[in-house]
Amino acid sequence: MRNRNKIIVIIAVISFIGIFLLEISDSHLNRIIHDMDKSNSIKNYEMLETACNGIHGKLDGECFINAFDECKSAKIKQMSSTFEGDPIFYYAHIILSEPCTIHFAIDTSQDTWGGITKGFHQKTCTDAQLDKHAINLQCDDGQQMIPLR
Repeated sequence: MRNRNKIIVIIAVISFIGIFLLEISDSHLNRIIHDMDKSNSIKNYEMLETACNGIHGKLDGECFINAFDECKSAKIKQMSSTFEGDPIFYYAHIILSEPCTIHFAIDTSQDTWGGITKGFHQKTCTDAQLDKHAINLQCDDGQQMIPLR
């Protein structure tokens, strides 16, 4: 009976040590994985897309132009109103390519008096300039403007 109790105690101690070692190795493994994720996120920082809508959604034209000049991923969304008050939506997204381009879309689908031009239109643009009232885009079918408010 004494030998049996000794065996039970030895098995319990070995089990405890095994569980303890497993917890330590699991914690160590999690720390290694966390450090790898942190390292990868730092490396991929330049790949993050910048949203160039600043405080209260106000369009930051300078942010978008700088991103385009450096060929970094960025996007903007802007809304303006027609004379009657209907919304017009502008979207621009920098496409990382050689050379860098801009995917531009304008949504006039809610323009009550839009006539035959009413709808969703997309273009590819190859240049962007900033003035104090708008971002001017040079697109495949001429110039487009994204108004700054």
